[in-house]
Amino acid sequence: MVNILRNVLGISYIEEIVDLLNANKFSLIIDESTDISLVKTLCLVVRVCKNFKVHDLFFDLIEVESANASSLFSAVINSFTKNNIIYKQNMIGFAAGGANVMMGRNHSVSTLLKAAINDLFVLKCVCHSFHLCASYACEKLPGEVEDLARNIFNYLKSSSKRLKDFSSLQYFFEFKANKILHPSQTRWLSLSAVVGRLIEQYDVLIAYFSIAVKEENLQTAKNILTSLKDPITKLYLLFIEFALPFFIKLNKLFQSESSQIHKLHSSVKEIVVTLLECFVRKDYITMFLDSTSEFNLPPECLLDLESIYLGIKVECFLITNEINVIEIDTFKNKCRNFYIEAVLQILKGFDLNNSFFRNLSIIAPDNVYACTYKSIAPLLQQVPRLLADNIQEIDTVL
Repeated sequence: MVNILRNVLGISYIEEIVDLLNANKFSLIIDESTDISLVKTLCLVVRVCKNFKVHDLFFDLIEVESANASSLFSAVINSFTKNNIIYKQNMIGFAAGGANVMMGRNHSVSTLLKAAINDLFVLKCVCHSFHLCASYACEKLPGEVEDLARNIFNYLKSSSKRLKDFSSLQYFFEFKANKILHPSQTRWLSLSAVVGRLIEQYDVLIAYFSIAVKEENLQTAKNILTSLKDPITKLYLLFIEFALPFFIKLNKLFQSESSQIHKLHSSVKEIVVTLLECFVRKDYITMFLDSTSEFNLPPECLLDLESIYLGIKVECFLITNEINVIEIDTFKNKCRNFYIEAVLQILKGFDLNNSFFRNLSIIAPDNVYACTYKSIAPLLQQVPRLLADNIQEIDTVL
């Protein structure tokens, strides 16, 4: 059966794809991985339009000795050459993760492909990019917040009795019997759900660890209780609950099974504007968005600490709790640093002045139906390899 799949059906499958790629424009998506036996492999997936439907098709899985840019590039080209694919004529797009070996500016798979193929469109993984933006921004906040979430989870999970006692307190306080979540070490965006659960169960957690300190008298329980009773801890949790969903919203949008690339520019611009409005004077925001120079924030453009917006829950908590002014200023300054880093990282990874992404809104279904744009010429000028003989017919229909 294996031989039939490999030598008959497999060959037939590849031949069908080769014919499809040689007859149509296509894009390439690649990802490098290392399996449990430490063998490095490169997966090739092609995206092609067939019968007016876009298909993602597995093309090749290549074992590579080295995962540097030159080796991966050679592996891709050799695969195309071996299968007699006219990639220089038909390959129009390339997508991969944001690692330097794939997307670095100086020497990467993307730069090598762009040198070999004229007018190649390159796009790094949007979800991966925004996860990195959130990760860098979160580094501006105290690490104690993540440590608290991890310590609480580890303390409870290490004993079935502790879990049962915690569940009993949830029932007593009439809280939902939801489990405390474990924060991922590599996925900062998962911290949003973890923080939301901590806030939801905050009173129960304080009650539980107050009892645990008396009964078990462990230093870990004492440290957790001290942190939970510190109002600054609650403030950071409330801020994270407010700020991270901006990135999560974008991630969910671009994990859709349908094409959303026409929304990329407007969605990124929306989150940048929203973040800027939280800590920058309004008269400077438009200037930043229109500027083509490197993102820079002079002190005079920043709102004072008292005027920074950190979410309604933070505002309410500050009103109803007496907290040392110096501690509040330190907290707000760190949150402002979070905003600054978030915007800086977003603009590093995405150029709001990129006319191609901006012009993609021309083909957004809503704009097509509403005849918002008279012509698709501004977009077609940037993708000359897609120009067809019936260009006027296409423009008239749209």
